[in-house]
Amino acid sequence: MIEYYAASWADNSMSTVYKTLTYKGKGVWELLDYDNEISVNSSNDTRHRFNMTTADGNKWFLGTTSSLGSSYTTDYLRVYIYTFNDNDKDWNKTYNFLVSDCGRDFDCYLYLNGRQQGRRILA
Repeated sequence: MIEYYAASWADNSMSTVYKTLTYKGKGVWELLDYDNEISVNSSNDTRHRFNMTTADGNKWFLGTTSSLGSSYTTDYLRVYIYTFNDNDKDWNKTYNFLVSDCGRDFDCYLYLNGRQQGRRILA
């Protein structure tokens, strides 16, 4: 199972969202028509990643350590697998949105098939 996890810290409160992705086959997962309202906050700062639970019960998270500049680069969209701890909110291994994309609905595709490894967000 893979779920999309988003969190924002703004106005002295934490908001979180969890959405399960649908497996489409050949290593491709998707989340369609996601309402990205959590990214609309006073700080315009929302962190997101993918939480993965494998068949043997192990948990991992998929994210990045690359910095978001003024555009989404290939390196930024690349997916890395990290160990998962229940108390781990490691914000340095999460994705962020450009301010212009905060609040925009999107379709998300996660590629874990070796040919197109990475993620793609279509607003």
